[in-house]
Amino acid sequence: LQAVSFDAEFAETRGINTSVFQIVIMVLISVTVVLMVSFVGTVMVIAFLTLPPAMASLLSRRLSVMISLSILFSIILSVFGLFLSYILDLPTGSVTITLAGAIYIVMRTIDTALKKHRSEKWKKKSQ
Repeated sequence: LQAVSFDAEFAETRGINTSVFQIVIMVLISVTVVLMVSFVGTVMVIAFLTLPPAMASLLSRRLSVMISLSILFSIILSVFGLFLSYILDLPTGSVTITLAGAIYIVMRTIDTALKKHRSEKWKKKSQ
């Protein structure tokens, strides 16, 4: 699955039939999106397809860890979004998406600051 998803040419050289895997992956994604749009709406689907994996990619580069973190972030965001929307008496979808976006911005800001700090530290050592 990793080889097919990230480097189809490499997978083909290993004798894996990539077209079958790609079709299965696309069908699963399509069915998921179509079913979820009818339940929660387009914006929520797009947010949950992009924000949890984006958050996970800030914490890990390994696919298995990113998938696990994405699932964990999705569950946490759903639960806290529902809780906050109940407490604040606001629409659940809007609160959940806003919460996810805010957490991603904070995580991205911290990640950028840490990279900048490491870069400056490395430059000082090399001088």
